[in-house]
Amino acid sequence: MRVLMIAIILSCCTVAASFAGNIGYGTIKGIKIGNGNADQVIVYLNDGYTHDDHSCSGAVIIEKSLMSETRFNLLHSYALSAYMANKKARFYSHSNNCNATFIGLQEEYF
Repeated sequence: MRVLMIAIILSCCTVAASFAGNIGYGTIKGIKIGNGNADQVIVYLNDGYTHDDHSCSGAVIIEKSLMSETRFNLLHSYALSAYMANKKARFYSHSNNCNATFIGLQEEYF
């Protein structure tokens, strides 16, 4: 019985971890704010971007309804900073989609 419980817990953790992943790393070619009435920011990465585990095709979404207002403001401010400085940004999603939950401004991937 104990072995079965451990197997179930491990499989649940594996499934949850498989949804998270990188959704893009590179410089930004454009940012669109507001899609219709949606409170979202769409970040478009330049050709040559890498680390796209979820096939986002260089389009990263920052969706306000999925996070606190503070986090939303931080993420889109960081994206704008990376765009203005022409610096590389790394986007990560903790779910199985192209909605960013993390952004790192970094010249090298780590």
